[in-house]
Amino acid sequence: MVVVLCVMYWWRAGGRETIMPWLRPRFHVLAIDVGAGTMVLRQWNRTYTVKCEHRCDEFAAGKSYSANDRGSDLEIKVAEHVVRCPIIKIEVRFETHPGGLGNYMKLGRPLADGRFGAKHSGRVPY
Repeated sequence: MVVVLCVMYWWRAGGRETIMPWLRPRFHVLAIDVGAGTMVLRQWNRTYTVKCEHRCDEFAAGKSYSANDRGSDLEIKVAEHVVRCPIIKIEVRFETHPGGLGNYMKLGRPLADGRFGAKHSGRVPY
């Protein structure tokens, strides 16, 4: 019981600040455009386009970095320092197939334009 109380006190006193960066998914650099001074990063279903200007050479495409979304800026930890990059655009991808989650199953035959429509066999393939 004492251990549980100590852990709860530690968590409320700032212990969560130690653990949360380890649990947060990292940002993966998809592309860097040195000429335009921009970089594209992805975290889960969000794609960020940020302005890195003269600091673009500190990043490498294909690598992942720890970062914090600060609203209008993305604070990216590179080596032992933090680079603050203004966010230009955020794209959020949503699951658009029926049910929203899980595996996508196509039912029936495709229509002339390639979509699956109202004409279906009534059976669910497993």
